Amino acid sequence: MLYDAMFKRKAIRKYTKESLDSEILKELETYISNLDTLFPDIKTELKIINREDAKKSSVKSPHYIAAFSEEKEGYLINIGFMLEQLDLFLSSKNIGACWVGMGNPSKEIKEKSNLKFVILLAFGNTKEVVHREDLSEFNRKTIEEVSNLDNELAQTVRLAPSAMNTQPWYYFQKYNEIDIYIARNSVIKNLVMGKFNRIDMGISMCFLWVLMKNNNCKLSFKIYDDRFVENYEYMITAVINENFKIGDDENVGTQ
Repeated sequence: MLYDAMFKRKAIRKYTKESLDSEILKELETYISNLDTLFPDIKTELKIINREDAKKSSVKSPHYIAAFSEEKEGYLINIGFMLEQLDLFLSSKNIGACWVGMGNPSKEIKEKSNLKFVILLAFGNTKEVVHREDLSEFNRKTIEEVSNLDNELAQTVRLAPSAMNTQPWYYFQKYNEIDIYIARNSVIKNLVMGKFNRIDMGISMCFLWVLMKNNNCKLSFKIYDDRFVENYEYMITAVINENFKIGDDENVGTQ
């Protein structure tokens, strides 16, 4: 379900005013309650809110998911990972969705949570075509700009959405491990994009996770202190069990 959606989803920015059927919203609430997380120790709340509960949103839709989180190390990555599951789930149901960088829930909604508001995901019915028809419709960086190897893993993660299509990630693959890096921004650019780039990293890691699940592979994470790629900041290493082969030993890169 989520796997197929990765290869055809697109951001929908124009919606009809009609609310979704109550059964669909109930199904979505159930799905939200069973989401996987990168960091289970970080408290989160994902609330479905209506149009009147979203203030100054750059995208007008009948519904939104407002993401709240405890402010701990990795919380932005975690929210990106969780909400992208919902983005793909909605796409698989032929429902439009879009990340909203500019927008807030109403004061009343915020006051109902003890956690920090992070970001909105707009969703609803649309008159637009919900899916891309071909991979050529994705406007993305080249494989070489996002990974050291050209394989199924890199080709899939390359398709993940990001704020202003910046794709700030770099995946260095070696045997059954993938070192995941985020691009270093200037001070000024980091003030504007820093938050969103961290969320983007979680979105890309969701694509990695969905791919591994589709290949019946287990994914775990650990952190090293000796990883380096020029112009990037090391974040975390994904460890894949041996069911998924990254590449032939002689073709796997070294740092």
